Amino acid sequence: MDERAHHLHPGLLGLLISWYGLFVWLAGMTEGWLAPWDTTSLRPAIGTWPRTVNDFFEGPPGSLIPSWTVLGISAGIFALRVVRGRDRRWLPWSFAALNLGFVVVTSICSIIAWHLPALDVLRAEGVAPQHGYERTWAPLGVALLLLLALFLAQATLRVERRQPSPLRGWAARRSGQ
Repeated sequence: MDERAHHLHPGLLGLLISWYGLFVWLAGMTEGWLAPWDTTSLRPAIGTWPRTVNDFFEGPPGSLIPSWTVLGISAGIFALRVVRGRDRRWLPWSFAALNLGFVVVTSICSIIAWHLPALDVLRAEGVAPQHGYERTWAPLGVALLLLLALFLAQATLRVERRQPSPLRGWAARRSGQ
């Protein structure tokens, strides 16, 4: 078996699972961020930009475009890292951990951003407080910034072989005395 394939195989399953989770999470969040009127009968008038954007991202294919785009970029970065890297054993696990960290941190930050009281001032009259792009720009902005951070981390992450601990040799020498 090719040594490169051997180093990728165990972590590749973890990476694929993390990409699947990221895809599903992003698809759900896309509808919340970009289709804020998907769960209400009170919608903007047909032909207005908020209604057009809402309708596009309310269901497939629009609701899946951000997920596919993020996965494509992440997979492209991963492929470049595999081709250019020397030690690939921990690269899939590192990408999986970054994906999981992105979902957790973005979820927490989006909840905080969603509940900013200043957003109520921006709400248009006659629009329910939980609906409208006035409520989604802050969580979406936070998510986009964190997404850029994810891609930067994936592109620049240093994955090196773990060096044996100097204490390990000391403990062995001490027990042999």
